Amino acid sequence: MSCNYDSYSARMAFALLVDDQKQAAEICAEAMKTASGALLRLIEQRPKADLPFWLASMRILSTSMLNVLNDSGRDMVETLTKITSAVVIEKEGFQEQLRQEVDP
Repeated sequence: MSCNYDSYSARMAFALLVDDQKQAAEICAEAMKTASGALLRLIEQRPKADLPFWLASMRILSTSMLNVLNDSGRDMVETLTKITSAVVIEKEGFQEQLRQEVDP
């Protein structure tokens, strides 16, 4: 059984409803990869020296946005944070971009 909703939350709920743990894990991984990739693409457009500002802004925004979620949403954020151990960043591409900024 499959679900063709655009929302990761809806897809996850459907997978859990039909007790498809494997699909739920795949949806979670896809969602985290997509969200992280979108943020990285934004950050990569800015000088690397500005990275501390971006990271501080993301941390502050994240903390502030928790207040708009209900208990279930906050629990989901906590769970996702606990089970996501790392986000893969292409090291070579990041280092090459940094070199280009230092030696234009």
